[in-house]
Amino acid sequence: PCHTGNPAVDVLLGEKLGLAKAKGIAAEVSLVLPNPCRIDDFDLCVIFANALDNAITACHSCSGEKALHIGGKQQGDFYMLTFENTCPEGPLPPAGTGLSNIRTVAEKYHGAVQTEKTGGKFSLNILLNIS
Repeated sequence: PCHTGNPAVDVLLGEKLGLAKAKGIAAEVSLVLPNPCRIDDFDLCVIFANALDNAITACHSCSGEKALHIGGKQQGDFYMLTFENTCPEGPLPPAGTGLSNIRTVAEKYHGAVQTEKTGGKFSLNILLNIS
């Protein structure tokens, strides 16, 4: 089980990481959410569910190493969530509803979303204002 400091996120992470493990994906989590967080549990779950669904799908499509890392750290009044995963070589598929939902939540908290693909690695960074 994960211990992020948020029970709703912990349950969701436990479920998604169990699914990742069943698909042969090595997963690592290194984050503790701020307390008080000031981000609605539902909004956190939108971010984590969509980001992890996308990451698990990408990893599952890989023929080699399958890895997923979730991190987070506070920087002043902002919290940065990072999702990194292996992915197939080649162009990314078009952004779908999941990434759009993540962007909507980030904008709600006066934040931003950045994606980057380098070779067989994809990174999703989400900056949220927690003040």
